[in-house]
Amino acid sequence: MSGGQDLQLPPGFRFHPTDEELVMHYLCRRCAGLPIAVPIIAEIDLYKFDPWQLPRMALYGEKEWYFFSPRDRKYPNGSRGGSDPLLQDILMYWGKPF
Repeated sequence: MSGGQDLQLPPGFRFHPTDEELVMHYLCRRCAGLPIAVPIIAEIDLYKFDPWQLPRMALYGEKEWYFFSPRDRKYPNGSRGGSDPLLQDILMYWGKPF
């Protein structure tokens, strides 16, 4: 990953945070405007990219990628009246639902 090569990480470093670690040590700090010691999570607008473009946007990782993204809605009222089958397929493909 081009972004990951710029990070100065020690040999053998692995980034496999638990859900609790992601929320408490990364998301909460990000929302509070506090710095994160190692900027390992990229900030991108996920809605502007196709799923196959995401790996090259990540700062680190070969099989799992983490991003901060603004919350956006495709439709102004937040729903379309039915679920989007393509979005459901993507969520199933990536593993954990949002």
